[in-house]
Amino acid sequence: TQTPNEAVTTKSITEDSNGRGSRTLVDSIVIDSSFVNDNLNKFKKDDPDLRLVEVNHQPKRYDNGHIPGAIKIDWETEVSEKSGQDMFDRNAFESAMADHGITEDTTLVIYGDEGNWFAAHAFWVCRYFGHENVHMMEGGRRHWKQEGFEFTKVEPTVTSTTYTANEPNKALKQYVIRSHP
Repeated sequence: TQTPNEAVTTKSITEDSNGRGSRTLVDSIVIDSSFVNDNLNKFKKDDPDLRLVEVNHQPKRYDNGHIPGAIKIDWETEVSEKSGQDMFDRNAFESAMADHGITEDTTLVIYGDEGNWFAAHAFWVCRYFGHENVHMMEGGRRHWKQEGFEFTKVEPTVTSTTYTANEPNKALKQYVIRSHP
């Protein structure tokens, strides 16, 4: 089974452990939950090349159980700009990414609660600051649970990194604004 990076590079459809096509949509941002499930061991490693990120409307849901290997980013407290001057603070974004072991080259797979509401917003903010290799897990927490996949309360240990964001891509600003919860 491939990592999201390999899947995107080879533009192939992988099979899950049951021999079904995992429906990994490699030409888009969407990664199927069966792909994530089949690659849990890769997500559980402290590897800055690949991070599974949970971003929730209700951040405490992570503490009650999350996908093994997933890190939690509380978008409202760690990234959003409170001053009203700008939608997001670049320094706060860089700090949150670095604290969670994410580099500019990390492949991110983001998911969350509420139909991936905050996860979609996180996706656009990452793209706004130039993080291109970012994907969303189809269906979020609800779909993961419906599939009967594993949850854990164990928080992974990650090694902090250095993260330098690009200048904001002004062409994406409307997507960031419209996706803001």
